[in-house]
Amino acid sequence: DRVRSARHRGLFAGASWTPEEIVSLAWNQYQGIFTAEERTAMQFLLMNKFGVAVDDLEAQRIKNIPQEKRERYRAKKLVLVDSTAQMLNAVEDFLRMRQARFEGKSRVQGKRGMIFEGPSGRGKDVLLIEQLEEQGFVDAKEASANVPGSRKYYHLNASLHFDEMIRNLKKAQKEGAIVILSEMNLLPTAFLEGKLNDILTGRATEGFAFFATMNSTDFGGRERLSTALQNRVIYQRLPHYNEAELLEIVQTLFPKIESDRLQEVVKTHIWIRDQITDP
Repeated sequence: DRVRSARHRGLFAGASWTPEEIVSLAWNQYQGIFTAEERTAMQFLLMNKFGVAVDDLEAQRIKNIPQEKRERYRAKKLVLVDSTAQMLNAVEDFLRMRQARFEGKSRVQGKRGMIFEGPSGRGKDVLLIEQLEEQGFVDAKEASANVPGSRKYYHLNASLHFDEMIRNLKKAQKEGAIVILSEMNLLPTAFLEGKLNDILTGRATEGFAFFATMNSTDFGGRERLSTALQNRVIYQRLPHYNEAELLEIVQTLFPKIESDRLQEVVKTHIWIRDQITDP
């Protein structure tokens, strides 16, 4: 109801939003903080209010991804299987909302941050960087003097020296730039609960946004995110690739190898993964 009434009050000024777009934005804005049961309830509510089924909407959006885009990601060794394409769509929605606020077309504050947690090898950072560059953002290390801060991104790694990381984060806040922080949960809890909360809730130039990626917390040395921190961002947990997705990946990347051999490799991979992954 809040999303629908916001539309009627003109909070999304200058844009004509379809029910599908409203549902997509609402779903990606909030679903990451809900339990599985709550997500099911939210899907029911969205269907009731807007007549849009989230699963059908996501499936159609994935189907509509242009082949040219799929080929570009494939060149980066990232195949847009369904679960990866869902992450891509979520990032696109987040950036669209950021741009609407930046241009004064939306008075809805939204969230400044988006965190993706998932297994190693999911291509989380590659997808984020590719999506930003596709939309014209420039790596701050390579940006010329005439590139505005709102069109820059800073790619930082959690292994970076603490003082340098803070300096870059504050610079991005001042410029209204975007930050990608890789392996975020290698950072100590004190940083995650203190400095990062300040960054997400403190004053910043319009346009500032924070993306972070992290491997699953069942990896050794990874810190878990608190519920309070998750509530300040759009948090999404990526699953392991399922068997069908893994088969699609290897068939796409290794088209000359016989399908039977690839299926055997996939099944072996899943068996080993199941043995070393916590239940």
